[in-house]
Amino acid sequence: MIQGNTASLKKKTPMKQTTITYEIKIKEHLDSHWSEWLGGMRLTYAENDETVLTGAIRDQAALYGILDKLRDLGVTLLSVQRVAISNQSPSVS
Repeated sequence: MIQGNTASLKKKTPMKQTTITYEIKIKEHLDSHWSEWLGGMRLTYAENDETVLTGAIRDQAALYGILDKLRDLGVTLLSVQRVAISNQSPSVS
């Protein structure tokens, strides 16, 4: 028999996850095969040999991870812009 406070045994509501869509612009043309390595970012090509990476990033650590990878590739970072914020409940299995 379990005795004591049962309040801590109540089912907890999952917290909503916030994802932020970022647009990262670099100077060089980056081939599309890098998309998966960069967290599934979508690559589009702008004028002047620029590449725009767009995608949902779960937190600041993931953003810095992508920026680190771009640094490792030796590309020139032009801008990082937050485009949209979405809150979603995690899926329950």
